[in-house]
Amino acid sequence: MLHIAVCDDEPIFLKTFEVKLEEKLKELNIEGDIKSYHDEEKFLKELSYFDAVFLDIDMPKINGMEIAVYIKQNHPMPILFLTAHDELVYSSIQFQPFRFIRKEYVDVELEEAVKALEEHIKVQFQNHLVCLHTSMGNITLSVKNITFAEIYGHWIKIHTKDGKVFECYGSLSAYEKQWEKYGFVRTHKSYLANGWYIYSIQKNIVVLDNGEELLLGRKRAHEVREKFEILMRSI
Repeated sequence: MLHIAVCDDEPIFLKTFEVKLEEKLKELNIEGDIKSYHDEEKFLKELSYFDAVFLDIDMPKINGMEIAVYIKQNHPMPILFLTAHDELVYSSIQFQPFRFIRKEYVDVELEEAVKALEEHIKVQFQNHLVCLHTSMGNITLSVKNITFAEIYGHWIKIHTKDGKVFECYGSLSAYEKQWEKYGFVRTHKSYLANGWYIYSIQKNIVVLDNGEELLLGRKRAHEVREKFEILMRSI
């Protein structure tokens, strides 16, 4: 789930853009919630809730460039500048925005920006920690240390990059739902792979970069290949 803010002082554009963004997320099958602000000060008070912001460069109280500085110092996140003035694009490059979207060309530029944003956040999520309820008690692991999970009897076995295996409570479907945003993909009814460690996809197996092979279900093959290609394009 992506938490996205949109901050723009023009009420008509703000509402129109929110609708377009909602439609684009739905079209791309990206789960997200959007909150819009016409008051930049209110947005800054709620800053910590969001994963990314679409931000008007030319705001009345605090301009977008000043807001960008505050964000980078207090709650770094991707900033996608919205602008009706092309000349402001060049002066705002120093703030290293994730993308620029020209208001006149929203319909053309929004899709690429949203796709890139989703993949960027997936990469960032790889540094997140998850809590596992194991047979030996609760442990915390970095997502990027988990290579795959598998059903083993009544347990879920979590395999890590350093060769450790943890027996956990729960269902593979629950882990799939929780970890999909981190780049995990269900290759088979019995396996959930970290997409960042997939080396190759063959006819009926997925090979990880450590040489381990996971079963690939026939009905899941297309989705696995599609997600793998998206991840590779984001590197």
